[in-house]
Order: sequence, then C-alpha cells, then structure tokens
Amino acid sequence: LVLFCAIMLLTWGDQGAFASNRVKGSWPEVENGQEIEFVSGIMTDLDLSSFEDGVLGAMYTVGLIAMSLVFAVLSDYINEFKLVGVGMALWALGCLIVAIAPNYGVMAFARTLV
Repeated sequence: LVLFCAIMLLTWGDQGAFASNRVKGSWPEVENGQEIEFVSGIMTDLDLSSFEDGVLGAMYTVGLIAMSLVFAVLSDYINEFKLVGVGMALWALGCLIVAIAPNYGVMAFARTLV
C-alpha cells in the first residue's frame, strides 16, 4: 500500500508539473509595442494551439484507461509487483520521450505512457 501511494504521488506530481504555466509557456504579451512577458515552454516551442495542448493533457487519461484494462488482464498471469515494475518502467520511458520529443505526434504518443 505504501509503494502504491508513493507511485501515485509521483504520477500526480508529474501531472501537476505538466499542467503548470511555466512548463506550458505563454505567448508574448505586447503593451505599447513592447514585449512585456514571454515564457518559453511546450506550447511556444512546438507552436501548439490551445486545443492541441489540451489533447496532450487528455492523452494521460486515455493511456491510463487503456493500460488499466491491459494490466488487469495481465495480473491474472503475472505477479502484481512485477507489473508495478513494468508500469514504472513505461512511465519512465514516457517521461524520457516527452522530454526529447521533436514534435507534437511523438509527444502525444509518449503522454499515453505517462
């Protein structure tokens, strides 16, 4: 139970970090012809619309639902603690791919692993 709680804390911490404005970035605000604030992030670096940014956040839920079904079936045949290890490995791989994603498609796929 403690291991499960720690894993869930890590996962939700990751989701909170992904949702933060500092990670997403912001478009420059212009006042009197001068840029007053610009924060580089996922939206600005990959030139994403608000819809595409929302899809990235939703891909986590899609992956969670799909993998819950897969892992539920696998738990009948494989030790649950081994499955937790496999799940954590997929999460780490997903985080790595998100960090180095060169484009939107790769990042959207990787978000399903996170």
